[in-house]
Amino acid sequence: MIISKKYKFIFVSLYEQDSKFLHNYLSECIQDDSDAIILRSNKEEEFMQIVDIKKNYFNNEEEFNSYKKFAFVRDPFDIMVNYHLSRQEEYENILRRNKQAVLSDKQMAFIRGDFLTWIREYGNENIFLNNKATQCECLSDSNKIILVDSIGHCENLEEHLIEILNSIGIKKEREDIKAPKIYQDPKESLYDFTAKEIVRNKFMDDLNYLGYDHFV
Repeated sequence: MIISKKYKFIFVSLYEQDSKFLHNYLSECIQDDSDAIILRSNKEEEFMQIVDIKKNYFNNEEEFNSYKKFAFVRDPFDIMVNYHLSRQEEYENILRRNKQAVLSDKQMAFIRGDFLTWIREYGNENIFLNNKATQCECLSDSNKIILVDSIGHCENLEEHLIEILNSIGIKKEREDIKAPKIYQDPKESLYDFTAKEIVRNKFMDDLNYLGYDHFV
């Protein structure tokens, strides 16, 4: 999460977005903002949701609305594959460092089977912090109203980030931004019909309202 007082923007970082690049790049862009708030010390701070940012850092609605609020979202089908791969690596590393480590059945499921086996067993569980089910939910209030002004797509990160930065007075060119390849490598080929149905049902709001309707 980043709040720039000088450039009057709020960047909402979403869990499972591989947002390290965005955090680092935006932090470099506002080095001249000595009053900026940049939180990365723990997951609860780094991925603070928009309603909590509003509650914890702004005195009133008028002040909150005076800031440009934006976030980047990712194809739900890619999110699920990335979530499985990252947890698989995490738990394999634990066992590699300590062969006597005890993992739960749920943790072992990431290691025992492939992606399709895992998603059939655990794909319906919420993977975002605070038990949020979708990206839309992370960006909305209790009335399901999305509170950010602009939503960029990780799959078009350079183009969308330039548009957002230009809108807040930070001039950048496309060649200034080198997006990670992870955002340019769709994982659609890893799915079968059943796995696609699980993601469709789980992320229906994201697919309908965030521009990912190609599988609906």
